Amino acid sequence: MSCSNDDDKTTLSDNSLDRDDVVSNYSAIILKNYQDAQADAQASKTAINTFISKPTQAAFEVAKQAWLTARESYGPSEAYRFANGPIDSGDTEEIEGLLNSWPLD
Repeated sequence: MSCSNDDDKTTLSDNSLDRDDVVSNYSAIILKNYQDAQADAQASKTAINTFISKPTQAAFEVAKQAWLTARESYGPSEAYRFANGPIDSGDTEEIEGLLNSWPLD
Protein backbone atom coordinates (compact mmCIF):
# COMPACT_ATOMS: atom_id res chain seq x y z
CA MET A 1 0.00 0.00 0.00
CA SER A 2 2.83 2.44 0.71
CA CYS A 3 4.01 2.14 -2.88
CA SER A 4 0.62 2.79 -4.43
CA ASN A 5 -0.57 6.19 -5.57
CA ASP A 6 -3.70 6.63 -3.46
CA ASP A 7 -3.24 10.29 -2.53
CA ASP A 8 -6.54 11.31 -4.04
CA LYS A 9 -8.54 8.67 -2.17
CA THR A 10 -10.18 9.52 1.15
CA THR A 11 -10.03 5.97 2.49
CA LEU A 12 -7.48 3.21 2.45
CA SER A 13 -7.85 0.51 -0.19
CA ASP A 14 -9.74 -1.86 2.10
CA ASN A 15 -12.06 0.94 3.34
CA SER A 16 -11.27 0.05 6.96
CA LEU A 17 -9.82 3.44 7.90
CA ASP A 18 -10.85 6.92 6.96
CA ARG A 19 -7.89 9.19 6.18
CA ASP A 20 -9.47 12.13 8.05
CA ASP A 21 -9.93 9.97 11.15
CA VAL A 22 -6.29 8.89 11.01
CA VAL A 23 -5.07 12.47 10.61
CA SER A 24 -7.36 13.68 13.41
CA ASN A 25 -6.17 10.95 15.77
CA TYR A 26 -2.51 11.58 14.94
CA SER A 27 -2.98 15.32 15.48
CA ALA A 28 -4.58 14.67 18.88
CA ILE A 29 -1.63 12.49 19.90
CA ILE A 30 0.86 15.17 18.85
CA LEU A 31 -1.07 17.93 20.63
CA LYS A 32 -1.20 15.93 23.87
CA ASN A 33 2.54 15.27 23.64
CA TYR A 34 3.29 18.97 23.16
CA GLN A 35 0.96 19.92 26.01
CA ASP A 36 2.68 17.45 28.34
CA ALA A 37 6.12 18.67 27.25
CA GLN A 38 5.13 22.29 27.84
CA ALA A 39 3.69 21.61 31.29
CA ASP A 40 6.78 19.63 32.31
CA ALA A 41 9.10 22.32 30.93
CA GLN A 42 7.28 24.98 32.95
CA ALA A 43 7.55 22.83 36.10
CA SER A 44 11.24 22.34 35.37
CA LYS A 45 11.77 26.08 34.97
CA THR A 46 10.05 26.71 38.30
CA ALA A 47 12.18 24.07 40.05
CA ILE A 48 15.39 25.44 38.53
CA ASN A 49 14.49 29.01 39.53
CA THR A 50 13.75 27.79 43.06
CA PHE A 51 17.15 26.13 43.17
CA ILE A 52 18.85 29.28 41.88
CA SER A 53 17.16 31.41 44.53
CA LYS A 54 18.02 28.96 47.32
CA PRO A 55 20.73 26.51 46.24
CA THR A 56 20.39 23.55 48.56
CA GLN A 57 21.01 19.89 47.85
CA ALA A 58 17.30 19.17 48.20
CA ALA A 59 16.38 21.94 45.74
CA PHE A 60 19.02 20.63 43.35
CA GLU A 61 17.54 17.13 43.46
CA VAL A 62 14.04 18.51 42.80
CA ALA A 63 15.34 20.60 39.88
CA LYS A 64 17.25 17.65 38.45
CA GLN A 65 14.21 15.37 38.65
CA ALA A 66 11.98 18.05 37.12
CA TRP A 67 14.40 18.42 34.21
CA LEU A 68 14.55 14.64 33.72
CA THR A 69 10.74 14.51 33.68
CA ALA A 70 10.58 17.38 31.18
CA ARG A 71 13.20 15.75 28.98
CA GLU A 72 11.23 12.49 29.03
CA SER A 73 8.03 14.14 27.79
CA TYR A 74 9.92 16.29 25.24
CA GLY A 75 11.78 13.31 23.74
CA PRO A 76 8.86 11.79 21.80
CA SER A 77 8.04 15.18 20.27
CA GLU A 78 11.32 15.03 18.35
CA ALA A 79 9.61 12.57 15.99
CA TYR A 80 7.27 15.36 14.88
CA ARG A 81 10.03 17.82 13.99
CA PHE A 82 10.51 18.86 10.41
CA ALA A 83 13.50 20.64 8.86
CA ASN A 84 13.69 24.40 9.31
CA GLY A 85 11.23 24.48 12.21
CA PRO A 86 11.64 26.74 15.25
CA ILE A 87 13.89 24.28 17.06
CA ASP A 88 16.19 23.92 14.06
CA SER A 89 16.20 27.60 13.14
CA GLY A 90 19.98 28.00 13.27
CA ASP A 91 19.62 31.32 15.07
CA THR A 92 22.45 32.51 17.30
CA GLU A 93 20.80 30.95 20.33
CA GLU A 94 20.81 27.23 19.71
CA ILE A 95 17.38 26.19 20.99
CA GLU A 96 17.98 22.51 20.30
CA GLY A 97 20.95 22.49 22.67
CA LEU A 98 18.92 24.16 25.41
CA LEU A 99 16.26 21.47 25.14
CA ASN A 100 18.57 18.49 25.05
CA SER A 101 21.11 19.21 27.76
CA TRP A 102 21.08 19.72 31.48
CA PRO A 103 20.98 23.50 32.09
CA LEU A 104 24.52 24.16 33.22
CA ASP A 105 24.31 27.92 32.79
